[in-house]
Amino acid sequence: MHPITNEIDSCVEEGDIDEVNDIRSKNWFRILVRGNVNTKLGRLIQTIKMIVSVTVPFVLFIIIIGSMIVIRMKKKEERTEARKALDFSIDLTHVVHALQKERDTSVVYAARNDNIIQTLSRQYAITDKVISGFSRVRGWKIMTSHYMFLSSADSLESHLKNHRLRVSKNRTPRGELQFYGEVIDALMNWFPKSLPTASVGSVWKMFVSLNEVIKCKNMFSLERAFGSLYFINGGFTAVDDYFDYERVQDIAINSLITSTEYSKVAKTVFTEKISGTSKMAFSVRIMRNQITSDPFGKVNNLQPSIDKFQWWYNNVTLHIDQLLDMRQKICTAILKTLDTNEDIDETFLICISFLFGVMVSSYPVVVMFLYSVTTGLHRYIILMGNRTKIMRKEQAGVDNLLYAIIPKSIAAQLKKSKNIVAECYEEATVFFSDIVDYTGICSKSRTIEIVYMLDDIYSCFDEVIRSHDVYKVTTIGDSYMMVSGIPERNGRRHATEMCSLALDIAERVSRLVIPHMLDRKLELRIGIHTGPVTAGILVGHRPRYHLFGNTVKIASQMESTGLRNRIQISDTTRKYLEEEGGFVCEEKEEQVDGMTTHWLIGKNDIDIERLQSDSVDQFNHNEKI
Repeated sequence: MHPITNEIDSCVEEGDIDEVNDIRSKNWFRILVRGNVNTKLGRLIQTIKMIVSVTVPFVLFIIIIGSMIVIRMKKKEERTEARKALDFSIDLTHVVHALQKERDTSVVYAARNDNIIQTLSRQYAITDKVISGFSRVRGWKIMTSHYMFLSSADSLESHLKNHRLRVSKNRTPRGELQFYGEVIDALMNWFPKSLPTASVGSVWKMFVSLNEVIKCKNMFSLERAFGSLYFINGGFTAVDDYFDYERVQDIAINSLITSTEYSKVAKTVFTEKISGTSKMAFSVRIMRNQITSDPFGKVNNLQPSIDKFQWWYNNVTLHIDQLLDMRQKICTAILKTLDTNEDIDETFLICISFLFGVMVSSYPVVVMFLYSVTTGLHRYIILMGNRTKIMRKEQAGVDNLLYAIIPKSIAAQLKKSKNIVAECYEEATVFFSDIVDYTGICSKSRTIEIVYMLDDIYSCFDEVIRSHDVYKVTTIGDSYMMVSGIPERNGRRHATEMCSLALDIAERVSRLVIPHMLDRKLELRIGIHTGPVTAGILVGHRPRYHLFGNTVKIASQMESTGLRNRIQISDTTRKYLEEEGGFVCEEKEEQVDGMTTHWLIGKNDIDIERLQSDSVDQFNHNEKI
């Protein structure tokens, strides 16, 4: 059955409308949740509740959809950045490639020292054209302040021209390698910084592989330059040249292996072409072995050879071209992956946008429907409420009178059955208190003053009771009786609940004065005992809820044999407190009818000295009343 129908039935059967009015002053949450349809505010609350119950799921769903759209748009921006980074790296590779060729040509020129100035000039023009094109298309960023020649394209061209003007002077191959190596390394440092900062799915692995291929190509280009020096000079002329050759070869091989680990495309190209058994690969391996086995050309009495230089240069160039092919295929794979992901995201955005539109457009229709249903239900509830209003008022009056003398749980049983059997409780804690010298106060006071005094005291008691699990049994004159663990059992908490209540009452009453005797403070005697209790209804002209048993008698003794401003508890109650912990007790020197009793001093977290105030001085002269 629908919850609204249940609500209507409840209103009809139990007259729930007036009950809501009774609860309003105590439970604001229930007011907001249920409301009173007899008032405009109540009907407004009900209508708002119905609208909110629909609006919240709509809003949450819209937020989820919006978040998904934002995430997809962010991924789209990341893919755009990845495309820009890819295009940038490709164009930057062209600049590095041109500088590598210029470096190799300059190294050969410095080593052979013959007239290849025309070849150099053509390569200079190619390099300048590539740099200008890169600056025009991609712009120029200052990547580091350490290399001032990279502050702009003009600075780089000026730096290269100043070096080229010294072409006729004495230049060494190592000097050329160092000069161009510095420029190329500075540009190579640009590659990692140009990579996309976001992961972009699985594309980041391809970007890492691409970066390693570019690094590998640069190292193989250096290997080509050092190998060219080797065959032109008939061996390395310096140990550093050989060490540099070994270093760049190791870096190139490691970078190549790393690239194959991050990209299946790179691994495929490496397997099919670079590591194959082609004539080129075979020739390069032979010449590498020759360089490694006889680095200085003394073992085989190696002579300078232009033919071997050309053979080496051409074969390694083919090897480098295969790396260029690998780079191109990786770039193609990156673009393909980005395109595929973009198509998927576009399809997703179309579907989610359509769903978003349906949700937004259907929301007003659903709200209007619910408003119409809610308005009709309000009219029906008001009609039923008016018919039961008189009955509910009469029933409420009867219930209030019944709850004033009988616990609600017992009253509920009494409504269902007239036969209420007394119930035995294995453990409960009983509290007695009375006012010290009550008879003397009454003899000096008018009746109305006594009434006002008792009203102040019992109002204080009732206020403290609200925060503890205890039940007020009865008040007779200045005597006040309470119990914990009855009628609702609370496990073994009854002793701690009652003792906590007693301490709170003692603290509150210590600040009270007799209203018509402002120079005299109120003083209480409190007694507490724990044990089995029988509770039941004494049926007669006026039914009352009573407690029976020896526990009640002992609790009364604890009060009557106590001292003013002190709380006397039995040894049984003290044992319950020890189990829970947190209370401070002091054994009484004198026994009560052969029973060991204790003074309840306070709690561990309470100012014990305050609770014990005047107790030592009063012990010697207070009389037992």
